[in-house]
Amino acid sequence: MRFSRIRRDRRNNRVFVAVADAVSTGAAAASLEPVVGWIHVFIDRLLTVGPRAEVGGIVVDEAWRGRGVGAVLLRQAEVWALSRNISQVVIHTNVVRGRAHKFYERYGYHLLKQSRVYIREID
Repeated sequence: MRFSRIRRDRRNNRVFVAVADAVSTGAAAASLEPVVGWIHVFIDRLLTVGPRAEVGGIVVDEAWRGRGVGAVLLRQAEVWALSRNISQVVIHTNVVRGRAHKFYERYGYHLLKQSRVYIREID
């Protein structure tokens, strides 16, 4: 259901999928090959900052990490954001994910701030 909603709102959301046969070409395309990674990027519009793209999730199969899959997916998200006239991409990541932090920094991302996230179930 969540994916269907995101898929319908292609103006503000995009999911790119990397498959094994497309990784070496830098493409993420539909295929019968196994999925080795994906990224969800969406446009975030807040009162406090201008519009920006935010990575809702990025996952690369453990066996494919370190082989350029994440870089291809990240670049596709950036290209999509630029096509929407968005010049910032934001990524939230857990403080314990040191390997992910190094990955993002390697591709030009810098730490903006650290924060806590609170949630409350309401009815």
